[in-house]
Amino acid sequence: MSFKPELSKWKPCVSFVVFIAFVAALGLHVSDKIDIRIENINSNVSQQNVEQYLDHPKTSECRNGTERRLPKVIIIGFSKCGTDALVKILDIHPDIVAHTWDPVEVNYFNAPNYDSIGVSKYLSKMPCSTAAQMALEKSIYVQNYKSVQRIKDLLGKNVKLLAIVRNPVYSAMSSFIQQHIYHNRYRNVTFEESVLNLSTGTVNISVQHIFHGIFINRLRPWVELFPLNKQLFIVDGERLVKNPFPELQLIENYLGLEHKIPRDALLYNKKKGFYCFRSPNTLAYRCLSKRKGRAHPEISPEIEQILKDFFKPYNKMLFEIIGRKLDW
Repeated sequence: MSFKPELSKWKPCVSFVVFIAFVAALGLHVSDKIDIRIENINSNVSQQNVEQYLDHPKTSECRNGTERRLPKVIIIGFSKCGTDALVKILDIHPDIVAHTWDPVEVNYFNAPNYDSIGVSKYLSKMPCSTAAQMALEKSIYVQNYKSVQRIKDLLGKNVKLLAIVRNPVYSAMSSFIQQHIYHNRYRNVTFEESVLNLSTGTVNISVQHIFHGIFINRLRPWVELFPLNKQLFIVDGERLVKNPFPELQLIENYLGLEHKIPRDALLYNKKKGFYCFRSPNTLAYRCLSKRKGRAHPEISPEIEQILKDFFKPYNKMLFEIIGRKLDW
């Protein structure tokens, strides 16, 4: 399959301009319609997979005064925005102990049978930590609205949440590649054909890799229950890739931690296009798996601009809520 654009099929027209104006004017209304679709699709976490993982015995016992504790930090999303990298990097900090073994995502709060699982099984999957350390887990909870209240009820004010976002145009490309390679979707469709109605020039707002990039929709209920910058911090995924240390220091400040992630713990890999990392007292750098950092589909500047214009009103609402302008 070629990811190259078929520009001959795309014909700009006035209807696209009208559509963008409509979205910009009624962004919140359009977003509300999408909320239902997002909740329905992302609440379908496999009950069997969650049960099998939570029922699996612990790999080892805690030692040296450590024990399994409920998480003080949870990375709740977003998918295709750098959550795996963020977990690995934060695990370098001596005051953070992250759940990093497979499967990386516990998905406890996403479980369809959440009420019957019991917190003890969830606790058994947490890393061993001391009372002074912060246990961390990562699951894409942001895509399931039921998880918001569940986390609030169980962890209350004792948890700090991280949500990482990035330029939604790039996350859409990444999501498209993943769906094509690993989920056997879009086999005979180019990226442009999947995101645009090429005869009218309008954006296909119903496809997963487009509406998942409207971050403001899924963040609204979280912001209502978890105060921004006190219990919920929005991480700039683009900055984390290009210049990670300023962003990491903002995260450390938010978590109330000293800046203890050394600069030599990260090394930029030009071939992969992102940073690799090493733990303290080790010499070898580890990179994310081959599934990460895949080449994006080739698209024309014109179509990239169309997508940027489409996401612009939603990004603006996001920036206004978080009180921070991200460089997209």
